[in-house]
Amino acid sequence: MKEIKGRLEVGSVITVHDNLLANLYELDLKNISSKNIDGEEYLVNEASGRYYKVALIAKIPKDLLMVNGELKKYDELSKNQQEIILNQLKARLYFTNVEILFTNILFDRYLKSDYDYDISLKEIERHYRRKGHSKNVKISDVNYERYISTLSNLTLKEITLTTEPKFRNENNKSYGVSNLKIKQKFLNVFNLYDLGENNIGFTYSFQQFGKVIKKCRRYSNSLIPRCYQYRLNQAMKHSIAYFIGIEIFIRKNPRKKYNNIFMLNISRIMQKVHYETRKDEYTGYSISSKLEGFKSLPNKLRTYKMVMKYIKEILDSFVSNGTIYEYEINYDYDETEEFQEKHEYDYELNGKLSYRFTLEDISRDVDVSFMIYLNKPNENII
Repeated sequence: MKEIKGRLEVGSVITVHDNLLANLYELDLKNISSKNIDGEEYLVNEASGRYYKVALIAKIPKDLLMVNGELKKYDELSKNQQEIILNQLKARLYFTNVEILFTNILFDRYLKSDYDYDISLKEIERHYRRKGHSKNVKISDVNYERYISTLSNLTLKEITLTTEPKFRNENNKSYGVSNLKIKQKFLNVFNLYDLGENNIGFTYSFQQFGKVIKKCRRYSNSLIPRCYQYRLNQAMKHSIAYFIGIEIFIRKNPRKKYNNIFMLNISRIMQKVHYETRKDEYTGYSISSKLEGFKSLPNKLRTYKMVMKYIKEILDSFVSNGTIYEYEINYDYDETEEFQEKHEYDYELNGKLSYRFTLEDISRDVDVSFMIYLNKPNENII
């Protein structure tokens, strides 16, 4: 607790940047496999990094493995039977953007405490979602149902974490998290109690996984409160802010030699963040997989523009918070016949294009990139 207070601004929101958590957040439904764990059949969605493996797992009910009275392994089933099982269990094998937002809130309270923490939905609404101090906060019926279902889904998730002897145990520095083999519920909730209209209180714990996150101390207050206040149907924006925040956190490590200036890897961000709409017709997959071929499809191009606007808004908040010094937007364009026709009055006599682009100009011929300055240009980290 003292270490956290010494590192971070009092009253700020702590956001975890650890790959152990981020890897779980970015898992999608493209690479689900099956594995026998403790004699039971599980669906597994796994990621691996330097000396570790982390996964979301879901135990397959035995009745779904029965074929003509015989218990089968998942890999022995037909494609149709496998699809039925996956559809039933897939919510346990990835994080929705609202679940990521909710988890990040719970981790803030957890990291500020040395014990299992009590919290209520109205506390979440007051201190994170609205950042007000009025005791008369009311949660709408719609948001209440969303909070309850999100909390329920998080408690159904189960994870495994395996770390090798060298995991974060090198160069005479050890975090005490090597040689681990963890299998647990992702979030354990108990002592659930009613607190009146559209409000419940509960005690929660991230158990051993939470202790690993706390020991490794890969967190910061770089995400301003605004990043936690987006509407629930815009929770994708929070996830984008979260993964951009990780890129900044890594490059601000004083023990590493990173350039002061870097180009945001938009493609990588879109591979990590899940695409979601209000209708939830495309859940469990990344923005990138949704937007394949977007330049030739108007509806996908609109979504791409929306993501770019989200990124700009997030970077504006990082500038205002002092997380980064500044950023600039660069536009790359292909002077096709269609482009030249559209801009025929924007060319000077010498043939030079004289036009101020905006994000609205993104099209098949115009793309955008973001250059980020961590500090003033003359204050390089190298």
